[in-house]
Amino acid sequence: MWYIADDPTNADAVENAVGKIRVSGNVLLSLINDVLELSRIESGRTQLVPEPTDLDAMAHELETMLTEGMQRSGISFRVTSVLRTPVVLCDKSKMRQILVNLLGNAQKFTQSGGTVSLSFEQTGEDAYRFTVRDTGIGISRSFQEHMFEAFERERTSTESSTVGTGLGLSIVKRLVELMDGRITVDSTPGSGTSIAVTLSLPPADSAPVDAPVPEPPAQEAPASSLSGVHILLVEDNELNREIADTLLGAEGALVTNAVNGAEAVERFRSNPPGTFRLILMDIMMPVMDGLTATKTIRALDRADAKTIPIFAMTANAFREDVTRSLDAGMNEHLNKPLDMEQLLSTIQKYL
Repeated sequence: MWYIADDPTNADAVENAVGKIRVSGNVLLSLINDVLELSRIESGRTQLVPEPTDLDAMAHELETMLTEGMQRSGISFRVTSVLRTPVVLCDKSKMRQILVNLLGNAQKFTQSGGTVSLSFEQTGEDAYRFTVRDTGIGISRSFQEHMFEAFERERTSTESSTVGTGLGLSIVKRLVELMDGRITVDSTPGSGTSIAVTLSLPPADSAPVDAPVPEPPAQEAPASSLSGVHILLVEDNELNREIADTLLGAEGALVTNAVNGAEAVERFRSNPPGTFRLILMDIMMPVMDGLTATKTIRALDRADAKTIPIFAMTANAFREDVTRSLDAGMNEHLNKPLDMEQLLSTIQKYL
């Protein structure tokens, strides 16, 4: 397609088309990731990895991560935690994934001026309830029977304009069941939705002897441990990029962003050697994926190309995925959603 550069109407049309292509590409990548995740769960390849988890800290983390995005959508967001025993034994990554998916869904279907909330409650000695409430469009009673089925989405005017794969709630349901929990829904069209996840979580200090609880790090990363460290953050998903940027910046890091592998290679190549101390590289991206970008950087004719630490960031955690990352020249393979404590601890090994 041709257009004249000084014709603003044509230029705007091209920019609009490019934007639609970018959104479509992101949706396709999300769909692939979600299908793979669902396939792992249903085939029994997803295993729980219990570890001591501070639920109060998780509540604060989720509030920090998601408040800005909610505000941009004009939504009031609140997180409350009322727990007698906040430190429990659970799979922290999957717990966080469940809540982030539920909150993301609530945000999608809540209009500007509405409210989304998350509450952590302890209802018994080992009984916990996590509830996401919103004042959005609500869910019809007939659709509530199918809302956790793969690719199911209620047909509404709001739904037709909302981007998504239709797999998020299906993944949530299966993860809750994997954790021997229960999920319930209370919703009326036009009056919002409340989704509650109930789990039995033992206190961390009563963990079974054979529970796969990881050893704590030798020492915690000190506050502002990344002060002055220049990081190249490569992530195509805008929300993920903003969250990582904010959290890294809070630790004192200087962050330069790239939205795909090709842009990351150019950022690295065009800056003097030693500019970046670390690269955080997403794997699945348009234009150039993270594995190809890493190989390209490692092949550049400059000393720091061979030595700069490159960490993979991905939801793909199979052994073969880790092997591919290491074979491409990456130093570490970190699972999404990122655990900041783990990330800081890992970074410290290379600084």
